[in-house]
Amino acid sequence: MHDYFHRALELDSTDLNRFKLAQICEKLKKYQKALYLYTQVWRKDSLNSFLHYRIAKLEMRLGNYQKAFEMLETLKAKDAHHPVYPYQMGLIKTLDFNYSKAIDYFLESFDRDSLNIDAIYQIAYSFNQLRIKDSTELFLKKGLKLDPDHQNLNRIKINRLSKEKKYDKAIALLLKQDSLYPNEFYNTKMLGLCFF
Repeated sequence: MHDYFHRALELDSTDLNRFKLAQICEKLKKYQKALYLYTQVWRKDSLNSFLHYRIAKLEMRLGNYQKAFEMLETLKAKDAHHPVYPYQMGLIKTLDFNYSKAIDYFLESFDRDSLNIDAIYQIAYSFNQLRIKDSTELFLKKGLKLDPDHQNLNRIKINRLSKEKKYDKAIALLLKQDSLYPNEFYNTKMLGLCFF
């Protein structure tokens, strides 16, 4: 399929063909080629936020975090309501282990969409990394109220229960998680530690 679009692009180099080929390249994990094609289309249609976001995501995949961050910042300034832009900016900040700055972006994403479970998890995780117990607990409760079986939120809770030596509660949660996500090394390891 990839070859057919290449041939079509040679015969008729329209932006639609470039866009379709970029999508295929992205699916085939040929990110550099996809970035090149999306950028060609975006240069002619620089107001297209969807294309701008695709390019920012590809820059992230290619490890060009500063460039991606700047693009996301531009998108965030254009659209003050979309929760994905500050969320992605927060993810970039976690790569630098700058959790306090990441929290600001995750909270901004949460303010834009209070049901975004990914943002809630990242907030809880970041507060937990900074060892801010009350805030971690607050967002754990919010997240687990939305999705009681959320694997990563439950792992934070289990780790906290284990540190507080509340092994019975940790074991009950672990058994539930083990039934939902069988054969997970984390569940087996933590069950062994808590029973010990």
